[in-house]
Amino acid sequence: MSQLTAEERRRSFEHRLAAGLGSQRPRSIMIEEFAGRQRVWPRTARFGALVALAVAGALLMAQTARVVSLQGAPALIERFLPRV
Repeated sequence: MSQLTAEERRRSFEHRLAAGLGSQRPRSIMIEEFAGRQRVWPRTARFGALVALAVAGALLMAQTARVVSLQGAPALIERFLPRV
């Protein structure tokens, strides 16, 4: 026989039932909630960051193209071997 009382059995059953059906409360938390930060970046700030990254990448590619056109592309072996 079970040594649990009727109330303990009822609570245990309700707990198993709630866990099996999937309660509305998520089982995991996001880092923002854990850290206490619940601010979401506005859409304009996200778009601005994306544009800034794209401009920085374009400038880097332009500088690389300029250096390669002036000096020629280095061989891969020169890039990986130490200079003596």
